[in-house]
Amino acid sequence: MKGVNATNRHGSQPPSVTGRDGYLLAQAFAYAITAIELRPKRWQEWSNKEGMKLLLDHLVPNPYAKEHLLEGAKFHLTGTDHPTIVVGDATAV
Repeated sequence: MKGVNATNRHGSQPPSVTGRDGYLLAQAFAYAITAIELRPKRWQEWSNKEGMKLLLDHLVPNPYAKEHLLEGAKFHLTGTDHPTIVVGDATAV
């Protein structure tokens, strides 16, 4: 996925296990953040959620790509609120 930052703190890229490690980690964080936010407020692990948001921000600095991951996770976990994408005259869901 374009916009996923796979560099480590030294500015180099670590060896990839799957060839798409950065994307898989970003998607996993999106699912975890969404799952935590779906819980009642009193049961949300606030500090873990905020830490995951920081990590997701580092992995996906592009706000549109990040929002796409979070919306996709919400749709997969709840089956609702999937965005409609309009391309030219065609509409896709």
